[in-house]
Amino acid sequence: MEMHTTDGLPIPDHRPLTKAWLVWEEAAGGETASVFAGLKQKAADQGADAIVGVRLIVSASDGYLKWVAYGTALRHSGV
Repeated sequence: MEMHTTDGLPIPDHRPLTKAWLVWEEAAGGETASVFAGLKQKAADQGADAIVGVRLIVSASDGYLKWVAYGTALRHSGV
């Protein structure tokens, strides 16, 4: 079994990762697409190049639906 840190990914010509942080988004009602779109926008606004390990949580009670999506945002070195 291989284990990798956020120093880099095991693919050819990969730029090192310079930062990794938690990013999340919440949405009420609607569909999952809205919470994923919000997560993508929030990560992009914070300078992320990618999001990995995304998880989706849903909570419902008496007709109320709440979505939470979270994952690890990554930023590569250079452009």
